Parts: sequence; structure tokens; C-alpha cells
Amino acid sequence: MIKILFPPGGYGTYLARCLYNYTNLSINTSDVFFEFASSGSSHIFRENTDAKTKIWQGHLTSPDWSINNTDQLIIVLPNKEHHLDYFNNQFDKNYNQKIVKYISLLLPIDDISNKLKINWNYDQPFDSTVPRYILREFFSFWIQDCFNNSYALEKYANIPNKITINTQDIILNFENTFNAICLATNLTKTVDNKTIRKNHETFLLAQRHYGSQLKCDQWVNAIIEGNEMDSPCKTIFDEAYIQHSLRALSYEIKCNGLNNFPVLSTDLNKIIYKVLH
Repeated sequence: MIKILFPPGGYGTYLARCLYNYTNLSINTSDVFFEFASSGSSHIFRENTDAKTKIWQGHLTSPDWSINNTDQLIIVLPNKEHHLDYFNNQFDKNYNQKIVKYISLLLPIDDISNKLKINWNYDQPFDSTVPRYILREFFSFWIQDCFNNSYALEKYANIPNKITINTQDIILNFENTFNAICLATNLTKTVDNKTIRKNHETFLLAQRHYGSQLKCDQWVNAIIEGNEMDSPCKTIFDEAYIQHSLRALSYEIKCNGLNNFPVLSTDLNKIIYKVLH
């Protein structure tokens, strides 16, 4: 079986969809024009029963992840400049931006409640009523550890594979990458490049979280320098990443009660302060 091992949120289902529909794996060569969910996901492909017998896609943490000598493995590696993108993708595409459900799968509820009680004096259940400013600050202390654990390159080392690519190869160089994968796995391409290109353009337009991390990094610089720039934030994790990034540069935010994050960098600049270590 062909297997695609990819970081959570790292476009592996899209790659599997393409690999199946554009090659001799597919039993239906007419179903090659793609539509995407409003979140940009290709998760509808997971309902294809024939594809399930020929191609697997998942993560190192997937309960059915395994490999044997007959499998042809494609590894998709995370890129350090896009960890936030992947995290937002999972939040949006898999969990429909339901914060409590998403976080409770990453951290034990009791641990979260205990941390909120000790550090924020918040002695209420962890649910949708937790003030946003508390959640943002809590996430800002935790998000980098989550990235380090979820997207560690060394976890993919020494796994036997047919080909290793990067998520950026999917985004920026898809045609050549796809051809290389077909060559490595002995698959025959059955769809013309024009169709592949059109679908990929549609895919890129649907990826509303691509570039999240780079945009947030730019905003952090604008905040510190006092340059006016609109906020790129689309999720609470964008906001938490910005708070984390400011802290890494020795800046804290006067965030008590700040449920509505500023939308201008100059406004946020007014409520940050330098911390001397």
C-alpha cells in the first residue's frame, strides 16, 4: 500500500487525493475536478472507499500508523516557518474552530483546569465560558512546546521511505513534486498538467491559514517598531503566537481583561512593555 505520513495540518490528505485521482490508482478517470470545503480541506476524499484500499494518509500519532516491507511510504516534513499554519489548519479543518474540543485532545482537561486555577486564579470548568484573554495567555505559554512536540523533524528520521518531501514542495512546486512521487512509487499519471494546475490553483486559494506564521512575525515587528499595520489574526492561536513571540523578545502585554485583541499594530504597541531579565 502507498502511505503518506505527514504532520497534522500539513496537506497530506490533499496530496493523497491528487495521487489517487491523477494516477492509475483511480477507477474513475473522470472525477478529477476538485472542490474544497469552506475551510480548504480535502477531507471529503476520506470517504472514498476504493481509495482506502490503495492509499493511506495519517500522522505518527494516528492509531493505525504502521509500516511493513511492502508499503511505499511518502514522508511530508513540516517547515519551521509554517508550524502555526499547520496548527490553524487542524483547528479549522478537523475541529471547525471548536477550541475546547481541540485543546482537550492535546492536553488533559484536569491539567488545563489546574493550570488556570494556579496561574490565573480561574477556578471554573474549562469550557467555552473561559475568558478569551486567559485562554490567549495560557496558549501563549504552551504553543511553542506544542510545536516542538508535534513538528519535530527528528521523529521522521530513520523511517524507511520511497521519497521525502516538504510541505512547501506541495504548496510551491507541486507539479514537479508530484512527478517525482509518481516516479518513486511507480505510478502512471493519467491526468494532464493543465487540469492538475487548475485544481492546485483552486486548492491554494482555499488555504486561508497558509502564511499565518510569517504574517504574524511581520506584525510583531510592526508592533515593536511602532509601524501601523492591520492585524493578520484569524484565530486565537494567531493571537497567542504573537503574545509568545513578543515575550521571546522580552515584551509583555498588559492583557488582563483584553478579550478583544487590537486590530492595529500601533494600538498593541501602546500596551506592551519591556521586561528586563
